[in-house]
Order: sequence, then structure tokens, then C-alpha cells
Amino acid sequence: MTVPDLLVKSSLGQATLSGCAPGRAVLISGALSLVVAGCASAAPSPFDPRTGAAAQIAALGWIMIVLATAVCVAVGAALYGALVVSRRRAIAEPGPTSAQVAADVSGDGTIIIAGMVVPAVILAFTLGYTIYTLREVAGVGGAAGVSGPSAHADHVAQAASGSRSPATPDGTVLEVRITGHQWWWQVAYAAEQVVTANELHVPAGVPIRLSVTSDDVIHSFWVPQVAGKVDVIPGRTNTMTIRVDQPGTYRGMCSEFCGLQHAHMHLFLVVEPPEQFAAWVAGQRQQPPPSPDAVARQGQQVVQRACAECHAVQGTGAAGGRGPDLTHVASRRTLGAGMHENTRTSLSGWVTDPQGMKPGNLMPRPDLTDAEAQAVVTYLETLK
Repeated sequence: MTVPDLLVKSSLGQATLSGCAPGRAVLISGALSLVVAGCASAAPSPFDPRTGAAAQIAALGWIMIVLATAVCVAVGAALYGALVVSRRRAIAEPGPTSAQVAADVSGDGTIIIAGMVVPAVILAFTLGYTIYTLREVAGVGGAAGVSGPSAHADHVAQAASGSRSPATPDGTVLEVRITGHQWWWQVAYAAEQVVTANELHVPAGVPIRLSVTSDDVIHSFWVPQVAGKVDVIPGRTNTMTIRVDQPGTYRGMCSEFCGLQHAHMHLFLVVEPPEQFAAWVAGQRQQPPPSPDAVARQGQQVVQRACAECHAVQGTGAAGGRGPDLTHVASRRTLGAGMHENTRTSLSGWVTDPQGMKPGNLMPRPDLTDAEAQAVVTYLETLK
């Protein structure tokens, strides 16, 4: 059943609740709304792991859920027994005085065991298993360290010098730098000299070392099905290593509230066979050829004049760095960090009314005529 169908059925269902009691109507309506929202979101779940590290994190999550549920049930049963069962028994069979009850309780070790020993054991077990999980995922699949700007500069220089051979089957590591912005992700491959946005392409079965930092406020990088979270902090570089053996596309997100569009700050992790990844890199390193279309050429001139301060396009005069690199924008799946499909309609919306497409983003409305705007869209569609 499609989401629109569910919405229609939800609306019809709510319309039939007019004859129900108000409380029941609210409960049923709320349940229907939650069902529809859950079907519409299609959010990636950390309980659907696709790597060993993610599976260990999911196991820890399930253990905590089971323990918390057991504790809630036990506490609820104890409260029910104290407030309901004991009261009924006291009414039916008058028992000892309060002084006698207090004396009995002071000599009973049940309260000490249930109130102190059992919680201590549960907390100790949870802490121990958490530490064990953190150590297990600290290498491949978890945060591997923290470094300052100078350490990261040395790291990038080593990769750019060619001393490493990324994405090869001999155990080397592919180096990727990810920078969080409000509200999008910049992805840079130092050795490959490739820069893109909101898509992280990696070869399957190869360790990927991610160096993450922020250009503005604190973010948090998280691909739920692949690894744990890593903080994205201005002026600081955190690192983590991941490896995904199964090709596919996995959705990542920012998991630290970072402003108005925090919920629309997604990234797609695209895991490809090594040969397909190599072909992607080769395509990303090529400069887009001049378009034979006159309208597209006009659009390129407009981009160089009106967009070059913020956006870069290789091989042209546009070399800005405050916004996403547009060199191969037409090859990306989405626009606005996963907010819109990459279609001509969406491109036109971004060019003519960026605030309408993603309210609060830092792109001002360009001062373009309708003809210039459509020429820019035509040009951007050639950047594949």
C-alpha cells in the first residue's frame, strides 16, 4: 500500500471516529498518524545492521531494551502489589499494626536485594558490555581517534604525495575528509583529487578512514546500518574507520541538532565493487566538456558571473568553496542533502527560489531573469 493510500485511509478512518468517545477517538487517530508517519519516513534503522560493527551496536541496543523492559515490568508489578493487592488484603483481613510492619520490613533483606543489589548488578553488566562493545568497534567501524588541524594536514599531505595507494586489495586504506555545513556534507578524496557533496562513494571490502570536521556548528555523522556516531566539531578533526563488504546504498544523517534544517541533512553512502568505484573516480576527475548547446553555454556564463563566489565548477572561472561543488552535480541522486530528487524541476527551484526549496539555507536568491535561470538549469544538467 502506498503512502497516499494510507493517508486517504487515515483520513477516512478519522472521519468515522466522530461517533466514538472523545478519548478513544484521540487514541485511534494518534495511532493511525504514527503508522502513516512511520511508513512515510523510511528511515534507516540501526537494528538492521549491514556490517559487523553495526551488528555489535545493535546487539548492545537490544540488551539495553530487554533489561529496561524487564526493570519496568518488575517495578510496575511491585507497585501494583503494594498499591492494589496489599490494600485489598488489608481490607479483607485486618493485619498487624504499622509498627509491626515496620519491624518486619527492617529485618527483611528483600528490599535491600531488590532495591540495591539487583540494580547494581544490572548497571555493572550494562557498563561492562558497553565498554566491551566500544572496544570491539573502535577499529573498523568506530571512532578511531581525535586529532587537531596540523595532524590532519600531515595526514592529507601523505595521501596526496602518492605514498598510499587507496582502494587496493592489499590492505591499504582509502582516505576521505568529510566536512559538515549547515545543512549539507562536503566529501573530499585527497589522493584522488575529487570533491563532491552529500554522496560518499567507497569500494566494497576496503577499509575507509573518515576524517570529519565542521565548518560552522557541531554536527554528528551517522550511518545507522554501518557504524556508530562520530562528533563533527569545528576546529577539530575526529576520525573513524569503516568497511562495508556488501554493495548497496546506505543513508546517513546528522544526529546532533544543528539548526533549522537538521532533519534534512542527509548523506548517501554508496558502496560499489572496486572496479565500479575506480570508474566513478575517473569520471569525477574529468572536467565537463564544453556543451554544444547555445543555451547551456549561456548558462555557463551566468554561473561564472553570478555563482562563482560560492560554487566551484572545474575548468571554468567558478572556484568558490562556500557552497557545494557543482562540477558533476547532474550525476548526484538528490539535491539539498537528500531533500529533493535531482530533476530539472528541482534544479529550477534551487536556481529561482532556494529558500522555498530548503528554508533557512545560506544560498541567497540569485538576481536572474527567467531566461537566465532556465539557461543555468540547462547548463547544470550537462554537468554529469
